[in-house]
Amino acid sequence: MPLPSDIQTLLQNITSIRGIGVHVAQTAGKIYELWLAAQIAHALQNGGWIVEIRAHTDLADQKFIQRGSPGRIHPRTASGPKPSFFYLKRPADGAEFELHNSVTFTGRSGAEHEFDLCILKYDLGTSLRNLHAANSATGHPMYVVECKEYVDAVGIAVPRGVIASVFDATHWKRSALRHQQVIEGVSVTNQSALAGRFSKGFVAIVTPNGFSGGADRLARRYNVRQFGDVEMGTPGLQHFLSATSTWLASYQG
Repeated sequence: MPLPSDIQTLLQNITSIRGIGVHVAQTAGKIYELWLAAQIAHALQNGGWIVEIRAHTDLADQKFIQRGSPGRIHPRTASGPKPSFFYLKRPADGAEFELHNSVTFTGRSGAEHEFDLCILKYDLGTSLRNLHAANSATGHPMYVVECKEYVDAVGIAVPRGVIASVFDATHWKRSALRHQQVIEGVSVTNQSALAGRFSKGFVAIVTPNGFSGGADRLARRYNVRQFGDVEMGTPGLQHFLSATSTWLASYQG
C-alpha cells in the first residue's frame, strides 16, 4: 500500500516531522534519522518495492511511531504504542526485510550497541516479535547506518565507534545463538573479518557535511562507507539512496 501522506509531506519539508505519528523525537539528530529512513522507504517504493508502515504488532498502520532512544524490538503482544518499522518486499524475488531506527544489537561482550538505522531480514524481526519480551538482534548486522547531523566535519571518534560496535556484534559461532543475523561467507575467524573488513555488509556513516582526514582514513581501512552532503535535493542524498537501493537489490545473505 502507498505510504501515508504525512510521510510524503516529511520528504518535502523536514520540519513536518514534528506532527507525524504518536511519539516522535524532537532533537535535530532524531529528525535527521527519521528523515533518512523515510527517504530510503520512498526510494525503494519508487523502485518497485512493496513498502508499508507497520506497527510492532506487524500490522499495517497509517502512522509512524519513532523510537526516541536506543531500544529493543518489542513482542507483537506488547500493550500500548510501541515503535513502528518499515516493511520492505523486494520485487525481483519477494525477499522481505524491515527498516528500523535506533535498534540495539547485543554483542559478544554482552554490551548492547545501537545503530541509528538498520535493516533486518523480516524473518529475524518476526522471530524477535514472537518472543515474550523485548529483545535485541544479534550477529553481524547486514545493513546499518550511523546518522550524524553535524555542523562540522565528522571526526575520527564516529567511525571508531561504528567499527567497535559492528565487531562486537559479530559473533564467533553461529550455533551459539538462537536469534541472529549473519552475513553468509563471513566468519570472524578468517583473516579479513579479523582485520575488521565487513565488506559483505552495508556499514555507513551519513552526514549533511563531510569527514575529517582521520575519520576518512579509518573508515576506508575498515570498509565503512561515507556519505557526505546528504541533505534534501543534494547529489549526496541521491548517491546514498542509489548505493542503498543497489546493495539491497543484490543482497543474498
